[in-house]
Amino acid sequence: MRTLSRIFLFLVLTFSFVTSVHALNAQSLRYYFVSSRGINIIESKPKPKDNITFGFGVNYAYRPLEIGTATGSRVSGVVDHLVTFDLLGNYSFSDRAAVGINIPLHLTRNLVAIGGAPMETKFNIGDILISGLFNIIDPASNSINAGLAVTPFATLPSGRNSDFVGESSVTGGLMAIGDIDLDGHYIAANLGFRFRETEGFLNLSVASEFLYAVAYHTTISREIKLDVFAEISGSTVMKKFWQNINGSPLELKGGVSKYLLADDELRITGGLGVGIISGFSTPDVRGLLKITYNYPIHRTPVDRVDKVQKELNELTIYYPTDGSQVDPFYDQKIAEIAKILRKNPDLGPLYIVGSTDNVGSQRYNQRLSERRAKQAYKSIVSFGLNPNMIVYVGLGE
Repeated sequence: MRTLSRIFLFLVLTFSFVTSVHALNAQSLRYYFVSSRGINIIESKPKPKDNITFGFGVNYAYRPLEIGTATGSRVSGVVDHLVTFDLLGNYSFSDRAAVGINIPLHLTRNLVAIGGAPMETKFNIGDILISGLFNIIDPASNSINAGLAVTPFATLPSGRNSDFVGESSVTGGLMAIGDIDLDGHYIAANLGFRFRETEGFLNLSVASEFLYAVAYHTTISREIKLDVFAEISGSTVMKKFWQNINGSPLELKGGVSKYLLADDELRITGGLGVGIISGFSTPDVRGLLKITYNYPIHRTPVDRVDKVQKELNELTIYYPTDGSQVDPFYDQKIAEIAKILRKNPDLGPLYIVGSTDNVGSQRYNQRLSERRAKQAYKSIVSFGLNPNMIVYVGLGE
């Protein structure tokens, strides 16, 4: 009897694959913007004007599409393995606006666990994603480093929906982006809507969705330029807000990012993800890697760099013996530093270097130099500058 049930289930699923006009897209993770922190959280501030960013992502999802049948039993392995290769790119056409594109290539393995059905491996292009980013509030314009932006986006039906790697029609939507940097602790929230035609498979129906994501990001080592992050992202069908678990995917992701090259132009991000709710397109386990390279079309002239460097070198801050608090006497100098940085946002990060005299142990002086550099950093950031423009280090004696 069990064998007959499996055969019947296999025939039902096979019939659905052949006759269904609509099918579900197994890909949930999309890189909306190359300049985003972490994996797919969107940042409110794009790169400076005339910056081009290229990227490449590899994303493996184990069992991203498991759904229930009309009788309530579980069907696993509709898509058992999904490997996505994402080609990424964006261009900042102003300091507050940019456009981006994501071209996914999918390698899928279907029908693994259904009644002894043969495995089927396919390679397809997915739905091309086009997105924009328009900054409304610049984080560098206020003392709390809070930003606000909107991201309109659209997907083109270039993927094969019969292979579960594409929609049957154009989809589109809008995301609201809010973020804040609290002394190096970056927190972001993305909320939005995605409008789409109803897609279905067996008893599961997915229509227009509410999208949401929150993220935390911080630097754990400024010396080796290593960051860590955690993200929670998901969606739910607007007509049935969280009423159907299968239609409300939710996923937790975390990982590390490292900057390379002298100007931090190359960035490597790696991480893992797990499905919190077993909604469609939420994998049991996910592994991912993203590499991006930022290229400024107009390089900063060397003479301007030298001029700014000379101006900053003349604005040295001195501390009393064993002291780490910035004396109010230097408020004017700090204001001048902030003014220089605000006028030259394209020069890359300012390095604040703390040092001490030779009184005391080396270990104590190392920590004192770090405290001094951090206090100078806080004083400069208090003028409304983006903390990402400044890096502080202590060199000890």
